[in-house]
Amino acid sequence: GLSAPRPGRPDSASAAAVGLCCLRVAASVAAGVILGIVSGTLIPLQSRAKLCGRQLLAGTPVDSALLVGAVGLLSMGASTPGFRQTFTFGGFELQPLFQPELLVLAAGVALVAALGARPLRELGAGAAGVAVLAQLLLFWLLG
Repeated sequence: GLSAPRPGRPDSASAAAVGLCCLRVAASVAAGVILGIVSGTLIPLQSRAKLCGRQLLAGTPVDSALLVGAVGLLSMGASTPGFRQTFTFGGFELQPLFQPELLVLAAGVALVAALGARPLRELGAGAAGVAVLAQLLLFWLLG
């Protein structure tokens, strides 16, 4: 469930349970929007990224598609066991703070809003290239 009463406490504190659920939804949406806006702002600047004087990414649509996939994996991983924290409030335990599906959805919507129309069209072409590569790898691994 979303929250569970701690042992020994009456379960009549439904207002606290609802408040904790609202906190979880608000935290997931806020973190997803922040991640999406930051990612949508940085993805078009990827060709400027340098490490020790060397360019990291070429700025191609495939690079953009891979970065969007990385943002999705990062936001989904925000509630993996390494990030899971138990928050206790008013006799209730809330686990974890972020709901992964809602975090991914909010990050995706904010990323699309921050990118604009032209980069999205290029991103579609890059995603198609990544999908073909993923299918080839899958069939190779299946033997």
